Amino acid sequence: MKNVLIIGMGRFGYFTTKKLKELGMQVMAVDRDEEKVSSVIPFATRALIGDCTSQNFLSGIGVGNFDLCIVAIGDDFLASLEITSLLKDLGARYVVARASGEKEEKFLLRNGADHVVFPEREMAGWTALRFSSEQIVNYIDVTEGYAIVEVTIPKDWQGKTVGELNIRNQFGLNVLGIRDGAGEKKLAMDIAPGSVLHEGGNVLVLGPVVRIRKAFKL
Repeated sequence: MKNVLIIGMGRFGYFTTKKLKELGMQVMAVDRDEEKVSSVIPFATRALIGDCTSQNFLSGIGVGNFDLCIVAIGDDFLASLEITSLLKDLGARYVVARASGEKEEKFLLRNGADHVVFPEREMAGWTALRFSSEQIVNYIDVTEGYAIVEVTIPKDWQGKTVGELNIRNQFGLNVLGIRDGAGEKKLAMDIAPGSVLHEGGNVLVLGPVVRIRKAFKL
């Protein structure tokens, strides 16, 4: 279980806190706005009101005790930059900072950020890919050129087994899961050569994006 410090309780910070808590993490949420801190209390392990641009305040939190520190501020880049630098000065192990562009990314990396995320850009990319085809149900970037995609089972695959289709050798894709019905929540992950791909279901695959597009004619 990781201990995570999240600074900035805008929408990105709020939902990140909520998701990390769901994943079983210990999360401390901090913002100088009392109303924002109050909104995240149901999800955070601890929630504090304070100005993290103050070295005295930030040092009192004990940032070196956290496995991960996330600077989730999106409306004040100078504050984000200052806090990122202070976190590293105070012994933070790993700092993730939010940015809206490449220029911000460069400054954040130079001032102590170990990793920079672009929530708006990443969500825009996901949305574009998700709705570029009616076949795509879910899409996750794994690394450059590779993705995990959940797609509806093509007509020429329906009723056949994973082994019959020889998906790995023919398409260069790994089948991670099968959902028998498009509306079902359960995704079967115990895939075997005899696993059948039924009409109306979805299949979850991992592989190069180019091969995914070719296999499913996206």
